[in-house]
Amino acid sequence: MRSFNVIALLGLCVCLSAANIPEGAHGFSGQVQCTVLKKGESKILVKVDKVTRLWKPNKARNPKSLVGRQIIVSEGWFKNRETGKYQPNENHVHYMKKVERGSRISLELQTGDGDRFHILELNREQRALIGKGEHGEHEEREAREHGGENKPKSNIPEGARGFSGLVRAKVISGNENGLAIRIEKVMKTWPNNKARHTESLKGKMVIVKHGWFKNKESGRWQPNEWHQKYIKKAKAGSVIDIEIGNLEGDGMNILELNREQRTLIGHPNPHGEGD
Repeated sequence: MRSFNVIALLGLCVCLSAANIPEGAHGFSGQVQCTVLKKGESKILVKVDKVTRLWKPNKARNPKSLVGRQIIVSEGWFKNRETGKYQPNENHVHYMKKVERGSRISLELQTGDGDRFHILELNREQRALIGKGEHGEHEEREAREHGGENKPKSNIPEGARGFSGLVRAKVISGNENGLAIRIEKVMKTWPNNKARHTESLKGKMVIVKHGWFKNKESGRWQPNEWHQKYIKKAKAGSVIDIEIGNLEGDGMNILELNREQRTLIGHPNPHGEGD
């Protein structure tokens, strides 16, 4: 007997086959062309016409299983730096209210918690529709950099929360999303370290992301590009000494690069302090 999900959308009942995400599309991350069928307050029902691109994080075994399917798409989420809580991306919500039924659109999507598809990022035309333009692009990228659409699992041991210091670690892998390292030794801790049990990091694999800084001109927080360059340059298998800190939430961030690391990425001031 075939089962169905019935989802209330803008006061209407939308009847979908048993799962919103087809079996082969779990872990999907990419771009689709689709037609908007129905609209809700923070969701849209679309029919996928074509899978146009896949992004590096894609893990779907059969992305094309989406073609011809009707799926519910929700807004993305990001982590608010001040409160530490996850909240909806208002640009996405605004766009879904503005887009017209019957429109054929291109969407960047990713599967999320449970049986959901989330918007990854709006394109230029979509940002223009909600009056955001290029300013909206920076907001979109910042939200993705700082937590993305899915709540991440804890990246660090409980006793290492609030850690700030220098560790020796082996690089496992790295890409634009962060550097995976296995910590071999905690070398030093800094005065602002709040971790109760720093040695709990030893032997653990953690994901380290770039640091952030406040642009003096715009007043906006933005990624440290030198840290990003180093993350891309670091070689898998190499053993490094790196300054990291658990500044908030469940992640680790680079605090500062040393002389060798600055030289590797061609920093204009390899001997100085501050990145």
